[in-house]
Amino acid sequence: MLQETVFESVGRRIVDGYLEGYNGTIFAYGQTGSGKTYTMLGPAGGQDILGAQAHLRGLIPRAVEYVFRKLDEKNDEVTFYRTSLLSSFLALIFYYEF
Repeated sequence: MLQETVFESVGRRIVDGYLEGYNGTIFAYGQTGSGKTYTMLGPAGGQDILGAQAHLRGLIPRAVEYVFRKLDEKNDEVTFYRTSLLSSFLALIFYYEF
């Protein structure tokens, strides 16, 4: 399945809801090596992929780009959004809030 297909079939409607003020969660769960990180970020350095390899970007970089593109289109409104990212690895939990 293509990364763009994953975003279009799963991510876009969740992000659209988020932009309308609803809570949204995208959750990847599975066995080690099953492709969770690739799906969420893309290949190593996926968040920084540009140009000819942009099609490899994962769900998170696509969602962030989509959010900012939509906010730019609504430039007449003042809006506040809060986003967080939670990652768990080997019983360690990493929490990021933006």
